[in-house]
Amino acid sequence: MIISTNFLLDINSIIADALNPIGVIYLIISSIAWAVGSLYSSKIQLPVSIFGSSGMIMLSGGLMLLIVSIALGEYHNLDLLQISGQSLIAQIYLIGIITVVGFTDFYWLLRVTTPSLANTFVYVSPVIAVFLGWLLLHESITILTLIAMIVILAGVALMVTTPGKRKEHQQIQK
Repeated sequence: MIISTNFLLDINSIIADALNPIGVIYLIISSIAWAVGSLYSSKIQLPVSIFGSSGMIMLSGGLMLLIVSIALGEYHNLDLLQISGQSLIAQIYLIGIITVVGFTDFYWLLRVTTPSLANTFVYVSPVIAVFLGWLLLHESITILTLIAMIVILAGVALMVTTPGKRKEHQQIQK
């Protein structure tokens, strides 16, 4: 899955060796933290509702981003009048659909299935976003992006159709 996700990156920046090493390190650390958190969340009994868990992760993430943004002085470059209607609609979509629906579904899935199956939404969401960009905004899809999407969806299909994991998890629950 990691290799197929790399196909979604701009191939020219990969060839030109223009990736920011600090960004790559943070991406790897965040992926590991997500995996550890998913495993931990599936093993413990959370006292909070699914909606509460989703709300807490969005509030804490937003607060952390706000603190970093203020610390870096990014607010100096913010001009609210320069935000287009299209950008605003995209932001509302990301917050409303991907975040609220995605995290709520994720926490519900963590309770009823394995962490690997629960995390499939992380792989499927970018594919849906690319498809919607093509459909609604007439964005182009390159052959490399199409190959990456096929690899991602094939990987998710293999994860979902593996019967052993589901049975093993159901036995643990009993």
